[in-house]
Parts: sequence; C-alpha cells; structure tokens
Amino acid sequence: MSNSEPISNQSRQIWLPLVATCCLAVGLFAGTQMQKTAPKIISESEIGVISNQPEGVYDDVMKYIDAQYVDKIDDPSLQKTNLNNILHDLDPHSNYIPRDEVQLMSETLKSNYQGIGVEYVMDNDTLHVMSVVPNGPASIAGILPDDRFVAINDTLIASKKMNNLNITKLIRGKEGTNLKVKVLRNKQNIIETTITRAKIESKSVDAYFMLNETTGYLHIHNFSDQTYEEFMKAIEDLCEKQGMKSMVIDLRNNGGGYLQEAVEMLSQLIPEKERLLVYTQGTHQKKTEYKSTGRSYYTFTNIKVLINEGTASASEIVAGALQDWDKATIIGRRSFGKGLVQEQFPLRDGSMLKLTVAKYFTPSGRCIQKPYKGIKDYEQDLELRLKNGELSDVSKMKVRDTTQFQTAAGRKVFGGGGIAPDIFVPIETYLLNTNFTNLLPSFRNFGLTFANESKSELAQNEAEFIYKNTYDTKIWNGFLNYLKTNRVIYNVKEINALKNPIINDLKSKIARQLFGPASVYKVAAQNDPCVKKALEN
Repeated sequence: MSNSEPISNQSRQIWLPLVATCCLAVGLFAGTQMQKTAPKIISESEIGVISNQPEGVYDDVMKYIDAQYVDKIDDPSLQKTNLNNILHDLDPHSNYIPRDEVQLMSETLKSNYQGIGVEYVMDNDTLHVMSVVPNGPASIAGILPDDRFVAINDTLIASKKMNNLNITKLIRGKEGTNLKVKVLRNKQNIIETTITRAKIESKSVDAYFMLNETTGYLHIHNFSDQTYEEFMKAIEDLCEKQGMKSMVIDLRNNGGGYLQEAVEMLSQLIPEKERLLVYTQGTHQKKTEYKSTGRSYYTFTNIKVLINEGTASASEIVAGALQDWDKATIIGRRSFGKGLVQEQFPLRDGSMLKLTVAKYFTPSGRCIQKPYKGIKDYEQDLELRLKNGELSDVSKMKVRDTTQFQTAAGRKVFGGGGIAPDIFVPIETYLLNTNFTNLLPSFRNFGLTFANESKSELAQNEAEFIYKNTYDTKIWNGFLNYLKTNRVIYNVKEINALKNPIINDLKSKIARQLFGPASVYKVAAQNDPCVKKALEN
C-alpha cells in the first residue's frame, strides 16, 4: 500500500490480478533528464487528448518533433494529419498533456503531496476507501476503511462514471483547505464530515524486513524523488541492526519513475567506480553515459532481483545493469520492455508535449524497448504473452532482437523486449483461474470486515498471525459464511481446491488493515515462489 490517493480499478473480467496491475504499464512514461526534476511516469488513463488545440500549439509540436524526435521522420503525411493521430502514430509514449493536467502530472512521483490520506478503488462507480493513513487528515476527520464516498463538496460521485483524473482533482488540493464529504458507512448510514487537506508522506520503499537470519527483503513499488534516501535508510537498518548480508530486491510491477534515483541506488549495488550503468542516445541526442560513483557503503555477498511483466522503465534499467555486470541474479519473468526516453516541452498555452527523444541502453548495449510499430499489438502485448503461454513456459518466451550481447562474465543476453530473467519462475496457476479472480471484490470486502471485527484480538499478535496458521480456519470459515450471507455464487469444488491461495490472499488484506503495508509482503513471502527461489540460490 502507498500512503496516497491511488486509484486501481479492480478488474472484474477473466484476468489475473497480477497482469491486471501490470496492464497499467502499457502507458508508462519516463524522463530523460537524470535529475530530481526529470519527467515522471504516469499512466495513459491520466492523460487527455488534444482537442481544439489553441492556435500555434500544432506548429510548436511539429517543430519539436522535427528537431527532437528519437527517430528520423520522413513522412510528409504528418503535416496533413490531426495532431492526436501524429503523436499516437509516432510511438506509444509521446503525448500531449493539457494545461490543467500538467501540475497534477508533476506531483505523481513526489514523496509527499497535499491531500486527505486515503487509498481507494472505484467499486461499481463508487469510491471505496481501502485504507486510511494513520493520523492523516481523513483519519482525524473520522473516515474509516470500507467507507464509500457519496459526495465530495457539492459533487455527487456515487453511481457516476468519473475517471481517475477527475476524482484526483476533487480530492487533492492546497494544504489547509477543507473538503466536505458524505460517506456511506455499513451500507446504511450517511455520515457528513469535513476533511482538512494536509501534506501526506508517501513511501516508494514500502516494505523491508528479514527473510531469514542473513537475507533481507526490500519492496520498491516505484522510483519517486526520495527512493534512494529511503533505500539507504532501509539497508542501513537491515545491515546494521538485523545482520543482512544478502538481499532480495522486489521490482515486480514497478513501473519506474525518476531514473536518477535508480542510478544512485545502482551505485550502492555496483561498488566499482566509473562502471557504466546506463546510457541514452537518439537521432538528435548525443550519447550520454551515467556511471557509478564508487562510493558504496555496504557490501553484499548475494543480490537477487525479482521482476515480472509489470517491471518497466527505470526498474528495468536497475535489473539490466545488475545483470550486465553479473552483480545480481534476476528471477521471475520477462519485464515489460519500456526503454524510450521522454522529454517535456512546454507549449505556449501552458500545456506540455511529452516527446520521445532517445532510448535507454544497458551497459552491454542492449535496448530494452520492445517493438512499437503497430500500436494495437503493443498495447495488447501482456495479453498476448498470456495467450501464447510465455507466462507459464520459458521455452515460449520470444526473443525480439536476436543480436547477442554479453555480460561481464561472458553470459549471453538479448535486448529488444525487456529484461529476460536468469531464473524463470512461471506465474502461479491460481491467478489464471476465473473462480479465483471473480471473487477478488469479495476478498477485499471480507478482509476489511474481518480486520475491523478482530482488531482488538489481533492487534498484538502480528507475528503469530503472519507466520503461523493459528487463524487460518477462522478466516476460511468466516469467508465461506460471508459468501453465503452476501449470496455470492461460486463453484464449491473449485473454491475448496483454491483454499490455500485464498487464505493467503485474505490474510494479506487483513494484515494490511491491522499492521500496515509491510505486513502484506510478509504474508506473501511465505508462499511466494520467486522469494522461495531466491532463498534457494
């Protein structure tokens, strides 16, 4: 969980939760500047399209494309095409950002923002509160997990199809300003309250703990403007207080972010000075190299990096650099394949052009960007991976670029389609089972209910709840009763066959409410095949 106002529309389709999350990566963007002010990553669902462009904006965009675009453009038809179509046809990541969305975009990867401190999902067109930041504005105002927002200020939001951007605009605002809300509690009581917006701290290194006596685990869900600092604090704690010698870095579903933060982190994991970490190059951009500083503070005997189809952009650079220098074993499934560099160009009306100007290359010379000529195939790539069996069978993994590259130790690696793991771990079959995925909303709702009802009993029993099966029977029986009470239709035989993964999923949701975000990963690690593989090697 991140202490923010993310919106993750839960899929009700026949779709695994992991890949459903990964699909957000289809619209990821990354910046070219290796600075704290570098462009951030956002999803295309947050980006508008150009309509009725102010006079002159079209000409500005065309000049930027001609002078800065990553590839040479020799298509005269561009001058006769609508600007929306031009950007869409160039590549999946060049975009126009309307003026009213520029500020919101710039806040997406900041380590703090001004809001109310809740995490929520849109559930049947209703804003459903999943968690509340302790002592945050919403908590102080009396908002509880499982509350459902009916109205914000004078805007009715229940049963209305509002997009992510509009919801975020309603909730976020200047520190100290008030937000009047109406919430539905326990599906029957309407409560009115006023929330005073404040600065909310958000962690990108949202979990770290010891897996055993010598191996630590860190989960990094994105690269924000404070990721390196958070990473250093985490490894300092793990090394100096808990005896960490080996490390597992979990970058699964990490869509990237500020590349400078990733580069600084790499300098701690690749201790030699002047080691190439990443370079960028484009038709109008000279080759620019970024190297290690040689100022590392800790030495690790064994590093494992977990990746999957949702690992993108800056997180792929981390995995690729560590793989090229043979500093880590990469475990999981092929990463997303996002290696295009965007730069921001302000336009005369206050809007912005986010234009691809270069490509990222790993130290060995690999470009991790997958092919993007044919936008439909690009956008459906994750679905195609599922259909062709790649997520389950390493032999079906396609090599997009047959050019061979070599790691420092002489191992063969390939580019052109993400980072291929050193150790393949297939996706767990239950995540593809519709009997499991169709019950995701019930998992969420029951987890909230169980946590609220068991708070006094479990508050002091985190270790027992997470690492033992003391409460498993109670959770299972309670969940079956919940399904019956709420008349949820399910296949009894299939659900019984999925008992263990269902209990694990429920425990993670309950633990999150009772003990905080790190507990989610502590629960998951007990049965995570990638974590188990990391501990074996």
